[in-house]
Amino acid sequence: MSSYVKFFGTAGGRFSVFNQIRASGGIWVCIEDTNILVDPGPGSLLKLIEYGRSARELDAVFLSHRHLDHSADINSIIESMTSGGRNYHGAVLAPSDAWDSDPVILGYNRANYKNIRTYEGGWWQIGNIKISTPLKLVHTVENFAVCFQGKRHSIGYISDTLYFEPLKTVFANIDLLIINTVFIHSRGGIYHLSVDDIMPIISSVRPKRTVITHFSTEVLKAQPDKIASKLSENGDYVVAAYDGMELDLDEI
Repeated sequence: MSSYVKFFGTAGGRFSVFNQIRASGGIWVCIEDTNILVDPGPGSLLKLIEYGRSARELDAVFLSHRHLDHSADINSIIESMTSGGRNYHGAVLAPSDAWDSDPVILGYNRANYKNIRTYEGGWWQIGNIKISTPLKLVHTVENFAVCFQGKRHSIGYISDTLYFEPLKTVFANIDLLIINTVFIHSRGGIYHLSVDDIMPIISSVRPKRTVITHFSTEVLKAQPDKIASKLSENGDYVVAAYDGMELDLDEI
């Protein structure tokens, strides 16, 4: 059975995303033939088509939080996943404020898929993947760290957040850790992780492999590959994502 992760975009920060310096199509997670699209930002549907994928292959869409760089294409993806609303298919997992308070998920098509409101400590079975949201992140809207767990593979994803100590212990024995890395150095009052912030997380969690992504122009200018190489000097296996990158989980 297929198990892989493919990056349909690696942009982070408004300038990088909304000028499409890099794409912002989200992350396709496939574990044991169950397919989940994570954070379908601007251009996600077009990126799926460009890479020869169809939203009708999806078993679920997972939205970490409702900011536009993560959610702008969610309705297009849902519409395609449900064949224009003609077929009841799949599930959408998102925090309550993405559904109820200034919602980014439109109401007219909600009867055509399973609606799931995520919360801290929740878990749901979607096909061969157990999805759990073990920790609420510190952000300006509801946002949760997420784990995708199959029989043989596990993926942790830390989206946009202020650094805080529980990030060092939220995942254990994880195969692949994906971390949104927007800045080089921490910026007071801005709720995004920096390279400085993720170093203690990686050192504590010690995943088999870490992928940094969601890059601002600042990180892109500093060359993400060089940053990943520097982060790997202590024995941690860190790679920088690029648009279209695919990782075979069996090789990890």
